[in-house]
Amino acid sequence: YGTALTYAKQAFDYGKEVHEPNLQVTSLIRQAQVYLYLKRPQQRLQAYQQAMQYANEISPLLKGRIYIGLTEVHSKLNQRREAEQFLLAAHKTFPQNFEEDPNFSYTHFNLWSLTALEGLMYLNLDQPQQAWRAFDRVDKLLPQEAVPNRVELLVRQAGAALALGDLEQSCSVTQRALSSASAAGNQLR
Repeated sequence: YGTALTYAKQAFDYGKEVHEPNLQVTSLIRQAQVYLYLKRPQQRLQAYQQAMQYANEISPLLKGRIYIGLTEVHSKLNQRREAEQFLLAAHKTFPQNFEEDPNFSYTHFNLWSLTALEGLMYLNLDQPQQAWRAFDRVDKLLPQEAVPNRVELLVRQAGAALALGDLEQSCSVTQRALSSASAAGNQLR
């Protein structure tokens, strides 16, 4: 995680040097993602708030990604009203044709990015049924093989099943996630 943060911060500096707000924002989003895995919501919030300073200078894809990140982190901080407001903004802003955004080629932000964080918001707000539905929607978008997003989805589905009180399903999905992560050589999972 330290290396990931170092490189994300370097990317921010490079973006600043060449006056490229899209790169700066992308690096801040990456920093926020590292803080997600480190379970540091305050630092995540700070990274997204810093990214919001560039909101008028960046593409809709990046702006939508900031909004959905703010959705998740506000829900983690039990700030339901703010989370719901940013969720609406994310859905309004996130482009339908995300792959046509000039920043897509190096960010790969897509419907997975939007729906996965929406599902986490529902889990954070103790709404596991809505989380399960969100994860089910994104399940149809991902390839079935053990790609990183598939493994991540399985982990999140296991969490939703556990929150729903379905221990058998949670164990089953966790076993699939473990097998997929092992097969893919996914160290993070």
